Amino acid sequence: MIPAALARGGAAYSDDSAWWAFKALQDAAASDFSQHTPQLREEWSKFERETERQRVDAEAQAADDPERACEILSEFMSSCVARALERASALRRDTGA
Repeated sequence: MIPAALARGGAAYSDDSAWWAFKALQDAAASDFSQHTPQLREEWSKFERETERQRVDAEAQAADDPERACEILSEFMSSCVARALERASALRRDTGA
């Protein structure tokens, strides 16, 4: 199942839409590209490393429990989306935008 936040994104801003969360982050970064981009890249790289470690664990759990593999991986995906949205919002706030 696709996390609901990935399916949302109308013409108006919505707090629960991944599209709008990342659009807001993009706009914040663009407000002062040379100042914000290095910090955003560093922080997002940390998020990617954390996610990669969790992916390895989730895939190992799924391999060990084939009957629950779909559930385990869906939970991992939902968790990743939630954390990505939280991180995007925090980074946007950190830029002062």
